[in-house]
Amino acid sequence: MPLRCCCPLPRFEAIEIDNARTAMTRIDYSVHQTLSELLVSAADWGNWTDTYQSIVDHNARYQHANLGESSIKQLHLATLACIDLNGSVVLSKSLDPDTGELLPQDLLAHGSLPQDFPWLDNLRIGRTQRIRHLTE
Repeated sequence: MPLRCCCPLPRFEAIEIDNARTAMTRIDYSVHQTLSELLVSAADWGNWTDTYQSIVDHNARYQHANLGESSIKQLHLATLACIDLNGSVVLSKSLDPDTGELLPQDLLAHGSLPQDFPWLDNLRIGRTQRIRHLTE
């Protein structure tokens, strides 16, 4: 029986190469998009000194300009809260996760954390507490 050579036809090879290029273009775009979003977040939130000072000074102009609805949306948050060392809510804004609209009644509008709040002691002594909760 004669030996047959099984070679891919040039057209199939061209299709495979084209599919591979398309896949790599998508991956490249996805990585660049993710890095761009990360750079925006890092640039906006990399230096918390001004934000901290605005909380200490109760600087409403800074808070309005830098901690508004667009910041919450950009960081993909439902709620942004700045709380002082005594547990008093200095700034709090919440967005409806479905519509992205500012909620008329903020989730933390009552003014302070409950005295038995789980991480209030860490806040008072300056111990780091991670409270970011991903909702997606």
